[in-house]
Amino acid sequence: QLTVVGKISKSHSDVRRKVDGGLSWGTVASADKVYEGDSIFTGDGSDALIQLDKGGQIAVDPKSLIVIRTKGNKLEVDLQYGSLEGHVENNQPLLLKQGSDVKTIEGIHAQIRIVRAEKSHKTSIQVVSGQLNVQGKTVEKNEVLELEKDQAPVITKVQLSLLSPKTGKTLWLAMGKTVDFTWSASKSDAQFVFELSKSTSFEHPVYNATVQGTTYQLAEESRPAGEFYWRVKPAKDGLPSLPARLTVYNDLPPKLVSPTDAYSFTLPPDSPQVEVPLVWEDSAGSTSFHLQVASDPEFKSIVADETSTVQRFKTKGLATGHYAWRVMGLNPERTDAPWSRTQSFAVDAGAPPLSAPTISQNDWHYEIRESSLKGLLGPLPDDQGVEAKDLQPLAWPAVAGAAGYQVEVANNSDFKNASLHDVSEPSFLPDQVHPGTVFMRARSKDAGGHLSDLSEPTKLVVTVAAPKLKSPKAQIAKFETNEAAATSRVKHEFKLEWTPQVFADQYEVEWGADREFTRSKTFKVKASEKQISVTHPMAYAARVRALDKSGQPISPFSKPVTAELRKVVAAPIKVLPKREVAAIPAQPPVVPQPIARVAPPVGGLALPRISAPILREPQPQSSLISLESSPTFVDFKWKPIRGANFYVLEIAQDADFQTKIAEIKVQGSSFVFQKPLPEGHVFWRVRYQKGSIQSEWSDASDLNVIYQ
Repeated sequence: QLTVVGKISKSHSDVRRKVDGGLSWGTVASADKVYEGDSIFTGDGSDALIQLDKGGQIAVDPKSLIVIRTKGNKLEVDLQYGSLEGHVENNQPLLLKQGSDVKTIEGIHAQIRIVRAEKSHKTSIQVVSGQLNVQGKTVEKNEVLELEKDQAPVITKVQLSLLSPKTGKTLWLAMGKTVDFTWSASKSDAQFVFELSKSTSFEHPVYNATVQGTTYQLAEESRPAGEFYWRVKPAKDGLPSLPARLTVYNDLPPKLVSPTDAYSFTLPPDSPQVEVPLVWEDSAGSTSFHLQVASDPEFKSIVADETSTVQRFKTKGLATGHYAWRVMGLNPERTDAPWSRTQSFAVDAGAPPLSAPTISQNDWHYEIRESSLKGLLGPLPDDQGVEAKDLQPLAWPAVAGAAGYQVEVANNSDFKNASLHDVSEPSFLPDQVHPGTVFMRARSKDAGGHLSDLSEPTKLVVTVAAPKLKSPKAQIAKFETNEAAATSRVKHEFKLEWTPQVFADQYEVEWGADREFTRSKTFKVKASEKQISVTHPMAYAARVRALDKSGQPISPFSKPVTAELRKVVAAPIKVLPKREVAAIPAQPPVVPQPIARVAPPVGGLALPRISAPILREPQPQSSLISLESSPTFVDFKWKPIRGANFYVLEIAQDADFQTKIAEIKVQGSSFVFQKPLPEGHVFWRVRYQKGSIQSEWSDASDLNVIYQ
């Protein structure tokens, strides 16, 4: 049974969770429980707040990965990479795990920030307030404790400390308002570089400025929209400050979208009231909305006063008359939020209602003809399309009493920001088409401009032809001996080339271990070619498709092609000495020889032995393709032996186990190896100990590791 250690009290954007021992990541929402051994991942521009059952909370910054466990009454946090903030008290110590190393952190009202860069073995702990004690070392406010495996902890005084705005702060600013940044430094009159970035790595800053002193005013036109990070570093030599996270919105009210101002609704047949759907947009980070509907423009006679967590609301039945409505965006951190502008609508009896059009087409597909693309050079702008040759128009039977029709066209199923097209006939054909999905629906319109209900939506999927991928030539690597072939790690390059598409912003190349792509990895490239390096001899498969700017496919995959690498051992040609008169006999054709498998050596003192374990997983000659940004975890399993005290797992780069990668003592009949394995063939075997007698080694099994 899973043990609950807390819950997600706040979740923003891309937050995912993987349970202990699981293989897949699931989306996490607020109020979801957090269990023992859960891995929590936050994507770019995402964060999470974990409320712990035993008190306290952990704020996980964007682009972070942590694993949460408990040891007795203590919380253990394994920060794989990224950063987090938390509170530590003496009665609630924190265990910080770094690989196999675990350190106990105790505090006195200590607010701390823990940072670990990706692929780094060093963890930094900054004391924001209070005091820490780590392995007998006291860390005060504005000091940083550096922890690194097999190294003594190092305490440094923060030379640069960010003061305001505080990390995690959200601001709503009037148009033209600046953001005032302040920091402290050992030399307050020195020169500093002020930087902004969308990520904590600051690999690609979006803004920087050289500053004299410890304050800076950021103008509205220079700041990024939404969430970003800021830091300060010395203009010459010295380490930068730890980054702080800030979110800035313009102090704008919601924008009322539907109904448009002065719109008139008609009562349905045999009904004295009508429900009115209200829709608005928000760009100021609101988490909920306050909605008011009144029968007067001064809002003295309120008929609806509601709160909504979504940007739409349907009123209760309203009788004939004139109404006004407005919306206010709400956020727990926002004060004095403004109301939107007021818009009006009317409800009248009107003429008998029109029927909605009945569209015959359901989902339909259109592939842009190559003849429509002649003479065009890509990539084309998002708003540029081409003539839709041979595309059948959207059509419906004529509606009685309709003087015309209104067609809505949008790039999303919610019809947000839809374009409106008035047509006189019961059909509609777009002037141009562009790869992607287009949603359409229609209303009937009478002579007075009154509209019917909307038809059921239909979907048009527009694609381009798949790129034509050229087949790369097979490559043959020749060796003089089996040993040279087995140990070779020389990389061989395959160059994949395909025809470019004018609508493509990028391409997705899939590289697989078979033509069914059951084990594969993908690359996204801008050019219409890709170099791929391999070391393992096999027949690989490749295919490619076109993508738009958002990374969505706009074409099917090309037909797969095969890229084969073969290793052969050539028999040497015998050459007679010059003094011999006999002619050199013709040599038979060179035949590729299989690479010999070397059996483990046998010898030494004969000791009492027992039979060897039986290996289960991975199966012999399995291939493991490591995908981009994914760790290579291998689960080794063997058949358990009754009465065995322990097992010994050996992993090596050669079949005679002379070049060992690891030798591990294991209590159970399985072990997850979490360190990187070398590319190529890796061999493994197991034996067990029962009392004073150890078993024979099992037969060696091999695993093929492929890094692309």
